[in-house]
Amino acid sequence: MLGYVVDASSKGLTVSTETMLADVAAQGGAVLVAATVDGVSRLLYQPPGTHGFQVLDTPVRKVGRYGGGFATPSGPGELAYVARDGSIAMSPGGTSLWGDGSPVACLVGSPVDDRLAFVVDDGESATCWIVDRAGELTGPIADDHDFVCDPVWSPDGRYLAVQVWDDPDMAFVYSKILLVDVAAERSTPKPVHVIDQGCSLSQPRFLPLGDRLGFLSDASSMTLPWTFELKTGCVAPWILDVGDWGEPTQGFNQSDWMPISEAQAVGCRNEAGFAALVLGTVGSERAVTLRHGVHTSIRYDDGVVWALRQGARTPPELRRYDLSDRLAPSLADNPTESAVDAAGPKQPRRPPSEVLVATAAEDPELEVEPQVVQWVASDGLELDGLLYLPPDGASVLVTKVHGGPVGQSRVCWDSRTRTYLDRGWAVFAPNIRGSSGSGRMRMSAIKGAWGRDDLDDVVAGISAVRSVVGPVGGIFVEGSSSGGLVSLLLASHMLDLDGVIAHFPVTDIAATDEGTHRVERHYSKWLVGDTAQELMRRSPLAHTATIAVPMIVTQEPPMWWCPWI
Repeated sequence: MLGYVVDASSKGLTVSTETMLADVAAQGGAVLVAATVDGVSRLLYQPPGTHGFQVLDTPVRKVGRYGGGFATPSGPGELAYVARDGSIAMSPGGTSLWGDGSPVACLVGSPVDDRLAFVVDDGESATCWIVDRAGELTGPIADDHDFVCDPVWSPDGRYLAVQVWDDPDMAFVYSKILLVDVAAERSTPKPVHVIDQGCSLSQPRFLPLGDRLGFLSDASSMTLPWTFELKTGCVAPWILDVGDWGEPTQGFNQSDWMPISEAQAVGCRNEAGFAALVLGTVGSERAVTLRHGVHTSIRYDDGVVWALRQGARTPPELRRYDLSDRLAPSLADNPTESAVDAAGPKQPRRPPSEVLVATAAEDPELEVEPQVVQWVASDGLELDGLLYLPPDGASVLVTKVHGGPVGQSRVCWDSRTRTYLDRGWAVFAPNIRGSSGSGRMRMSAIKGAWGRDDLDDVVAGISAVRSVVGPVGGIFVEGSSSGGLVSLLLASHMLDLDGVIAHFPVTDIAATDEGTHRVERHYSKWLVGDTAQELMRRSPLAHTATIAVPMIVTQEPPMWWCPWI
């Protein structure tokens, strides 16, 4: 046994809203979910051939933004996981397999033997390694790049593919995929192929036969699946669609898509902040919708897709989709999907699915879906946002600016938004320049414009929604991190603002560069520029004398990616 402390029923496990479902791993019929349960990091485990989930009494590393909660099935009845001290341990027994004091991330087991691939990031550099059950190391892999993440095995265990990038670029600006032959050389395997399109490449995934590698690329502006053919080196678009399939690389273990056959893939398509799990097929110009909702941590194993799903009315849940009757091993096996008429592809019936882990809703009676509001920025950039209206009219308008600034306001479960709606307040979540989800053009429009043009975008967005909301008794802006910077700057720039709430805001851009995590240490040079004068001009600290509205500023130390200044 593996030390279960809770045995879930066959109808699924229900957890409280304090539980954070963070990541999913699926291999060989076993499923693992990394979660924070009652403030403690745990693994939810479904053994092969069983239905219910169990919560393991396993001391896994804390689930967090840049690491933690990493685990992988590793043989019948065995799991490998990252322990609280950052080392690799085995369960049952908790035996330590490897550790050198640096935290381990991106743990993934080979599909053919007992080897484990993982990333070590000691705060100064990141390297990829392989360790076998005897504790023997192979590597480092991709040690000549500043950042490496998300190793993935080929089906035959011969190759590893990883995403890499270097200072001063952020991964969503310019990153590459390396393909490494880990069977050819045991000490320090070197890349046999480098996939470089001069843009952002992420989330490598081998197709089932192993002779092609799929990955997300925004080379065509939209972030969609492309393939690399190992034998010929040919890079080509693979699955076409009308919206982005992937979010920008912001940390480890993101999984917004998975290939499920040689001619099909599933992904989470962005739809102006809304989203849907979709099935794309080679030859089709638009993927078909399987289920609406934001789907993350998408995994696939033997005809089944697992994903964490949520929406404005749906708290986070782990859902299982049976796609066994949708598989087309090749395009020839699925000719009806190869052509699309003017009305788009025929929408199939929903695949059989079930909720395996659900989050109990605090107020299930409050069911408000947002509407999409669109406007045009002063420079002609097309923007949109999500407007939530309370059922009986709004007395206050709260504009919530997302962080990043490369990020997105999505239709997700949000307790604070629900609280505001319950009080009769309207909530507006704008997707301004820098926002992801609608192609590279909108995302890259924040280059050099952070703390300047995005302020105008918010003001124009508020103007657009006021005609929908009607007269209100107050207008407030709220934001976190980068959104906190925008909120504080608006407090000194926007005349008809009644108050600001800023959560762990960036207040001094140059000082934040010095104290933040190295992943973001060069971010501001792309966002603002490299002159001290301009960095200060865009910092809220330079405008405190002109702030004339009430403010609430919160900070939850230690926020090392956004230090308190």
